[in-house]
Amino acid sequence: MAASYAYITDEDGELVLNGGTYYIIPQRTANGGGLTVAQKQQTSACPLFIAQEKDGSSNGHPFKITSPISSKYLPFGPTEFYIVDDTTTCTKPLSWRFTRDNATGHIYVAAGTTQSLGPSPFGILSPFSDAQPDEYEIFYCDNVLCEGSGFYENGLLGLNNDHVRFRFRKAFTQTSQIM
Repeated sequence: MAASYAYITDEDGELVLNGGTYYIIPQRTANGGGLTVAQKQQTSACPLFIAQEKDGSSNGHPFKITSPISSKYLPFGPTEFYIVDDTTTCTKPLSWRFTRDNATGHIYVAAGTTQSLGPSPFGILSPFSDAQPDEYEIFYCDNVLCEGSGFYENGLLGLNNDHVRFRFRKAFTQTSQIM
């Protein structure tokens, strides 16, 4: 196996499986628990927005995390997040995408929408400051600009360079086959 610094680890120090299912837990925020899906105050059920769970003891919603890079484990680089086991009528697949709120100018992370500011996936970065080994930032880069993710005042996740750090917690017992 390649050196572990090339791969993302979960909060138990184990390598994150490419295509595995994990809870995404924000670190050092006093606002609640893990990431979940929520409706923004609107009349339509879709899109669903990615938000922080209000209950601080909740893991949130499980998400499938994949990379287009062919690897058993999730490497640093392009990353896609999908909602797991969701029973909504939103457009499938329920991958994280961007949607702009024209009233506020905020760019939110949503799922179940065809609106997108770009086809590029998110990235996962290990902060170079005082982060723990299993803490990461989720960001988006286009050809010109990189923006980090963070929470807006309504608890919804968006691109705002808030630089929230996240940990990955196994959602289910995951088994891997040796190939």
